[in-house]
Amino acid sequence: MAPFRKAKESNSCKSRGPNGRQRTFNLCCYIVACLTLVIGIKFFQPQTSLWVDFDSESSSASSIRHEQTKPKSKSCSEEKERSPSTSPELLLSVPFYVYEDQAWINATIQDKLVSDMAKQHTKYGSRFKHGDDYWLLEASLKHPMRTQNKSEAKLFFVPWLLNFFDFRSFKDVPLCWNGKCNMELLLDAVAALKESETFKLYPDRHIVVRSFYSAHWESWNQELERGNKEGYKQFLYVFKKMQVITFEGKDLYPNPGHRIVLPSYYVGTPCKLSNEKPFDVAMVASLSPEKPRFQHRRNLCHWLKNGQNHENKTTLDLKISSCGHAEQCPALAESKFGFHVAGDTFSSNRLMDTILSGSVPIFTHLNQYTMAGGEWIDWNQLSYYIPIHNDTNLKSSPEDAGKLRPRKGANQNIATHPTSRYSMLPPASESTVLERMDAIVHDEKGYEERYHKILQHIPLFEYTTLHPFDTYMYLFQAELYPETRHRPEVYNCRWSALKLPRPFFDG
Repeated sequence: MAPFRKAKESNSCKSRGPNGRQRTFNLCCYIVACLTLVIGIKFFQPQTSLWVDFDSESSSASSIRHEQTKPKSKSCSEEKERSPSTSPELLLSVPFYVYEDQAWINATIQDKLVSDMAKQHTKYGSRFKHGDDYWLLEASLKHPMRTQNKSEAKLFFVPWLLNFFDFRSFKDVPLCWNGKCNMELLLDAVAALKESETFKLYPDRHIVVRSFYSAHWESWNQELERGNKEGYKQFLYVFKKMQVITFEGKDLYPNPGHRIVLPSYYVGTPCKLSNEKPFDVAMVASLSPEKPRFQHRRNLCHWLKNGQNHENKTTLDLKISSCGHAEQCPALAESKFGFHVAGDTFSSNRLMDTILSGSVPIFTHLNQYTMAGGEWIDWNQLSYYIPIHNDTNLKSSPEDAGKLRPRKGANQNIATHPTSRYSMLPPASESTVLERMDAIVHDEKGYEERYHKILQHIPLFEYTTLHPFDTYMYLFQAELYPETRHRPEVYNCRWSALKLPRPFFDG
């Protein structure tokens, strides 16, 4: 709102005596005060709140109810009675624009639709674990806060499918859309974005999903050496100006601190939820004997199957559905716990597979928390922690079993910048791991609490809903427009494990 300008005295005021000028001045002050009051009421009335009901099958908004006043608060017990599949609340409250003319939603990789590849990537029916860019694109087109008017938008979503773009390079197959393929397709999109007036004015309000493959700077250096140097320079020119959702939160371009870089969730593949849990634990993962960095997985399976604590001479009566390479379903859904163990990198899709299948994950390395949204997810509510490295930062009493506890004096923002791609610590002892596993298995109250929290929060991690996209966009909203942040009571009853940025003035 433009500042008020000081009104000039009229000639009639000058021609009057002191009393006349005083009365005129008082009248002017009264008029200005009234106008200020009216404008204040018009522009500073309470913000409209948005509540959205969903159709769980279509994952799209079925009704939107705007209220001009703050809705009556409900207790958490009342909120829990509302079905998560029919009335979950969305967080994003500012309009955003999607560059739909750059949405490669019908693109093909070697004559196969990327949509089909995203939904079924392996012979076992698993989704493409790096297909988050596709699912976020789909959600962006369905979200109720999307606007077709650029001038109304506060955020701008750039829907380039960079995961698929780099996957085609990794597999040496063409990615095509609208008659253009590979670099021609990317550079055409880059040129169109560079010419956009909104991008020229507000590049920092643009959001893009970056590839898992290009998370490693070396891969782009290889592309530069092959040619197309000018093309990649154009890409990097626009890319470094945008906010980023990316693999493990790794930043492709040296970040001077001006950009927001959020780690992306893997795309999980759910098993049908099971009310019966006849098994204690599962870890469905390749053990790859030829890979030294998979030794932690092999150790864990050996220890769990052995089930013998040699120092204390006690045996764990563990029921293991599977440990190693096996079919995921129904093994994972029928287990109470699922291990999240590092593979090629600290993160893996096993975490999301476990959550979506209704099992409680067990983290095994501190870096995994940050790479899985630890900045905005309270994983203590949803998981346990057993370091399979030689780590001593965990109490082993049953009531504290598996809680994440930073070392005394350590930075509370755990592993914001992972020190290495793989763990340099020696493996923990078999007895230590089994002792902690025993404490977790016997923590019946803790398991029940986490299990019900997992069921409540599944939509937050399920890419076929709007919630992953909604959460990411709200995190950008909260940083770029901090005055729009929600108070915790708005979302905590529905999403108790969310720990979002708080309003500046939270009285």
